[in-house]
Formats: sequence, structure tokens, C-alpha cells
Amino acid sequence: MLAVVWGHFLSPWGTVAIYAFHVPLFFFVSGFFLNRKKTLGTYAREKALQLFAPYVITSLVVLLGSVIKSYLAEGSAAGASATAGQWFFRMICGAGLVPEHPLLQADFIGPIWFLPALFFALVITRWALESRWGWARVLASVLLGYISSRYVWLPLSLQAGMMMAGYVYGGHLFRVVWDRVSEQYSEEPKMCILTVAGCLVASAAIWLFYLGGEREILFVCINAYPRGIVDYIGPAFGVVAVILFSHLALQRLPLVSDYLAWMGQGTLFLLCVHTVDDALNSWDWIIRWFDTYCFGEIFWIFVGKILIYSILLWIWKWAAKKIKP
Repeated sequence: MLAVVWGHFLSPWGTVAIYAFHVPLFFFVSGFFLNRKKTLGTYAREKALQLFAPYVITSLVVLLGSVIKSYLAEGSAAGASATAGQWFFRMICGAGLVPEHPLLQADFIGPIWFLPALFFALVITRWALESRWGWARVLASVLLGYISSRYVWLPLSLQAGMMMAGYVYGGHLFRVVWDRVSEQYSEEPKMCILTVAGCLVASAAIWLFYLGGEREILFVCINAYPRGIVDYIGPAFGVVAVILFSHLALQRLPLVSDYLAWMGQGTLFLLCVHTVDDALNSWDWIIRWFDTYCFGEIFWIFVGKILIYSILLWIWKWAAKKIKP
């Protein structure tokens, strides 16, 4: 979540680097924790409630806030009505950016495009794991999602979810390998650390090589992979490197580890807050203030956002405990 917020402020190269792993990481980690104990139908129903409920609620909050802003700015009921219609259309499209297609134009909803896309990616992966040819089902989903998105954008980021099913499936396979390696080296912790460190170095090296040279930004949210399969597979090495680095480093930084784990548990809430913030809140006046009186405005705005988000998350968790019977 921190990478998502930070990625919106960086220079072009920094944005390229962040975007080359942070969204695939979300899907990969979701696959790592994929639940296979429940039936596919039960799993799909639970995930639909878990992901679509905050999507709809957040979208309606943004819609209402945008209508109020429009009316206060223009004093026109017609303008406010047009704004409501625009945001309702965006909610149906569920795109992270504005995809341009010859058959059907779509509009963006913001960072919460991730929620419906994750639903489709998880359900497709669970469906694939029901078969011994699961990899073939996932591959078919990825290809169909990519090819169809060249011509039309289907509602609720369906095609983005179809493509990211590959990362969810990869996260699941990574978990299988991780458990086997952990079991094999359970009595040889040093060897386990060396194995993880070796994989970390190799993954990071490949990812940095992938980032080398001038290249366009990768936008997973609209299936924009400028270099095709290279841009689809390349981020996987960055994802693995981040996971392995976190495993090695954060064990030795308990305070940082505890804070990130606490933030991670509130990822869904923070994503919704970030969406509302992006859509309704303008930070231009703060940027102008920093330009006049200070330096490093991008860093300090990032710090300010994270501080505010952390306070809101603490309030949310406190309220949830009070309400919970």
C-alpha cells in the first residue's frame, strides 16, 4: 500500500520502477494466501461480499462527494447531475485509467479498480486449481484477457483480473515451493537463509536488468504491457525479490515489521481511503506552500498522507472492536 501511494509522486523513472512490481505484488501475495479448503461456490460468494461491498460503498462516497463539489463550484443542478452520471459510468467500468478501445470507450474509477479485478483473478485461479490442467486454464485466461482488451473494455476490470490470474496462480505455486523448502531445511536454518539470499540476489538482478534502458510505464490496471510478454513476466522477479527481502530483513527489524504488518491488515480500508483522497482531495495548495517555503515537497506530502492514513486506520480498527459483539 505504501508503494501505491509513493508511486503517485515519483519522477518518471521512479514511477517505472514502482509500477513494475507493486500491483503484481498484491495479486501474487493474494495467491500465496489462497484458501482451497472451501468449495468454489462458497469461496466465490464470500469473496464477492468481501471485495464488492467496499468497492460499491467507496464508489458511492466518491460519487456523492463529486456531486457536492460540482454543485458548490458551479451552482448548477444540471452540472451536478452530469457529474453523478459520469461517476456512475466509471463505477460500472471499474478501470484504473482511461483505456482507449475502438469498440467501446470506458472511464476510470481510481485505485479501487483492484477490488473487482482481484475477485475475478481469485475465482479464476480457484476454478483452475479444480483441474489437473490448472496451468492451461490460467494461461487461457491470461491470453483471452489480453487479446480481448485490445478491442473492448469489459465492466469491472474483468480483463485485468483475467490477466492477473497468472500472478495469483504464481503466488499459490510459490507458497507450495516455500513450504517444501522450509520443511526440508527446518533443521538447517543457515542453509535456508543462504538459499533465500541466493534466490533474492538472482531475482533482484534479473528485475534490475529488466528495468534497464528507457521504457514506457507498465499499467496493469488497463492491460498496458508496452513490451508484451516481457512486461508481463519481468515484474515477477521484482515481486519475488521484495518478498524474499522482506523475509530476511524485517525479521531483524521488529518495529518496522510490526508496523508494516499492521498496515497490511488494513490494506482494503487504506485502498478505499486512498481512492476517496485521490478523487476528492486536492493537495495543490500544500504543494504551492512547500514550493514557496520549503523543499522536498513530494516526500513530505507522502509522509503526511501516510500519517493521516495511519490515524484513520487506527480509528477504524478501534471502532470495529467497539462495534464487534
